[in-house]
Amino acid sequence: MARIAYIAGNNILVDARVLKYIDSAVGAGHEVRGFGSDTTKPARVEHYNGVDLDIHGRDADVSPRIPKWDEAPHRVVLRWRYSYPWQLESASTQLHSWQRRARRASGAQKLVRTAHVRLAGAWVRVAGAWSKPWLRADNAGIDDPGLKMAEVMPFVADPNFDGESEFTVYDGAEEYLGPRIDAFEPDIIHAHDVHLLGVAVRAAQRARAQGRKVTLVYDAHEYVKGQTHLPARYRAGLIAMENALMGDVDKVITVSERLADYLVADFGLAERPQVVMNVTEPEEPPAGFVTVRETLDVGDAPIMAYSGNVNLMRGVDTAIEALPEMPGVHLAVLTQPTNRTMPRYLALARDLGVEDRVHQLPFVNARHVSPFLSDATIGVSPLQRTPNHDVAITNKFCEYIHARLPILTSDTPAQADLVTQYGIGAVHVAGDRESFAREASELIAHADEARAHLAAHPELNEIFTWARQAQQFLDLYDALTAA
Repeated sequence: MARIAYIAGNNILVDARVLKYIDSAVGAGHEVRGFGSDTTKPARVEHYNGVDLDIHGRDADVSPRIPKWDEAPHRVVLRWRYSYPWQLESASTQLHSWQRRARRASGAQKLVRTAHVRLAGAWVRVAGAWSKPWLRADNAGIDDPGLKMAEVMPFVADPNFDGESEFTVYDGAEEYLGPRIDAFEPDIIHAHDVHLLGVAVRAAQRARAQGRKVTLVYDAHEYVKGQTHLPARYRAGLIAMENALMGDVDKVITVSERLADYLVADFGLAERPQVVMNVTEPEEPPAGFVTVRETLDVGDAPIMAYSGNVNLMRGVDTAIEALPEMPGVHLAVLTQPTNRTMPRYLALARDLGVEDRVHQLPFVNARHVSPFLSDATIGVSPLQRTPNHDVAITNKFCEYIHARLPILTSDTPAQADLVTQYGIGAVHVAGDRESFAREASELIAHADEARAHLAAHPELNEIFTWARQAQQFLDLYDALTAA
């Protein structure tokens, strides 16, 4: 059995993929410890499933969303118009930060800060509405060799530009986590995403310098170069880090076959990355569990289900804009109660006269999402086209399969290929409400046939289970331990 260090650029407890790795590795008899970072709380040791998690922290609630902005905070908000969805997201994030400061204030300062937030919020609403004709989804296809690289290359090509130093949110992570990783003496260091890959690389180097054998595994959750919705400098920092550190990695794991193809091409990898899809493992809900149809109390009306985070690139607005052409159809959006994009979309539903058919519901236990959605009519994944989305297999995609829901996905290739390959739904043009309405209506009309097809192919449930996916990396661990 191996001693495995999992490293992630978050507090680990919020990262479902890392937690699933921990569960599987512990279940296989490996000794595990987690190492993460948290921007909102002091350093500490957390515990999960009998595993200690060393968390690098901050002394104050600074919560820097993006460590070095290209612009000052007020310029993030006070634009005459927004050209890209990430600019609106950035403005919303800054407003959220100002709201926290206002809540913590008192007396006259509280009044001033509250007024500041209200005025800025009004500006964002007006500028956001004014910007709609210019707001671009950034639908650069995955085959575009530029991938908007022109805007990041001035940073990446600068010999003084250090990707790691851009992320001030992780200041002190090396000093805090390094000695703790060394003391654990791992056989395998498994770094999740690029953010703390440098910490993992240097821990492996120190171990080897002491004569210990250690294997460094890099788990690429995202296509870093393809995250074109991110601000240029932020994305440049991620790209520079991955470019600088990939040569020090021994094994690569990623989340889809398509992303594996691009990692091989981008880095000239001699060995194809192991694919471990980020699927869920549903379980029987407790007695008295209430489903989505029972929650909405809409009788036998068709329900389109969406589960997961909502932002301007997830395409939920496409589904809402299609509803006027789909009489009697309801949209259930299972997301965070505090989601900052949903108020905008609920306002859109009111403007379109469909507010009674758009329902925001809070998250349920991750293992109960599929049972909760099982009596919906179809599941939707209307992602906008970005290079990163084009290679993604989302959690919701797998949750819909376990719920036996026919799937309507946008034409993001990784998911569209699977829908077509297995005959489990339909594909619409990303961002096109007419295409969405047409394909959704057709799928709803034939939902019973699609469900019957899913029921006749139980092997799909086996393919899209975590137990099946986990075996991929457990076999890798065994091979590395035996070598």
